[in-house]
Amino acid sequence: MRHLLVDSLYASAAWFFGYGVTFYISNGSSNSGNYSILVGWWFAAYVVAVLNLRGTSAILMVVIYFLLITIAAFWGKAWFYHDVDNLSLGGRLVVGLLQAVFFGSPVIFSGLVLRFLRLCVFLRQKRVF
Repeated sequence: MRHLLVDSLYASAAWFFGYGVTFYISNGSSNSGNYSILVGWWFAAYVVAVLNLRGTSAILMVVIYFLLITIAAFWGKAWFYHDVDNLSLGGRLVVGLLQAVFFGSPVIFSGLVLRFLRLCVFLRQKRVF
């Protein structure tokens, strides 16, 4: 469990670092928020691949993110999504679940790509292609 938590913290820190640095550098441009999300996602996927973090850490990331957005939704706060004021509580929770899955997706993506690459190396060694 401890390794799972550490892996989740590394992946989350990479997300926030990539997002924060890009947002700071591109502050003032029209698409700085969107570009920051894109860079944060790819940087998290890169860190997960380089550090060979466990794919199961995505589960913990999703659960913690969803818990935080659920607390925010019950308090009526828009910490994680700025257009939730006109949504019902159920709508906010659905948006939160989708965001939570997106938040954990770099870990899942990196795991799938690394498994695919290992399979390609294995098949190449067996001279399948």
